[in-house]
Amino acid sequence: MDAVRTRREFLLGRVAASHPVAVVLEGCLERRGIVCQACRDACGEGAVRIAPVAVGVCLPVIDALRCTGCGECLAVCPASALVIEPHP
Repeated sequence: MDAVRTRREFLLGRVAASHPVAVVLEGCLERRGIVCQACRDACGEGAVRIAPVAVGVCLPVIDALRCTGCGECLAVCPASALVIEPHP
């Protein structure tokens, strides 16, 4: 049975709210070894950091707790490698 969530359940903390966050896609330039970091520079919340994944390869990592889903990172990405998705 698909449970219907009520406003009361939400307000009492029985239902976790989802919020939009940025997600990095496969087309990211950093994954290809091209230094970019435009998404990190555009994020006013400091939700994007660039983390080394392998030798010579870095990847933007999104902090879901800091990300507001504003889309500023999407606007500056030259590879269109970011999307906004709901995050529980």
